[in-house]
Amino acid sequence: MPFTEKTSATASAKQEPVKLDAKVDSNWRQEMLDDVNSRRGEDGLSPLELSDDLNAMAQNHSDYQVLIHKMTHDDPNGSLGQRANTAGIKWSRLAENVAMGGETVTGVMSQWENSPHHLENILGSYNIVGFGLAVDGTGTKGTTYWTQNFANTF
Repeated sequence: MPFTEKTSATASAKQEPVKLDAKVDSNWRQEMLDDVNSRRGEDGLSPLELSDDLNAMAQNHSDYQVLIHKMTHDDPNGSLGQRANTAGIKWSRLAENVAMGGETVTGVMSQWENSPHHLENILGSYNIVGFGLAVDGTGTKGTTYWTQNFANTF
């Protein structure tokens, strides 16, 4: 669903997210962009462009979720709108999808596509998108935290 204000949370401990391992391909952002745009194409919608600013925003949010070991839309850097403003994004509409778990882009995309609210974001009136992924743990047993940020810019 489109941007709504959320209460922000603060982290109580510092921990660095681990680097991705073999279970997620190094080209995962391009794969996710291709999947998002393929799904949008099924509905006759324009493709989204990958945004470096939204990628950084989404990555920071995934890293934060690892830090607190919890899936959340809350963020100590503020609401989604505040984070976009800080990143210098001139937006008229925002949305965010988050997920925990899922070892592949295909798997997490399937989860989002089978959820009406998440699918609404994927199919929404946006023109740019960014993705984040962080792993909490090591090896193939780490928990993944995924973030998609969508924006309509002017």
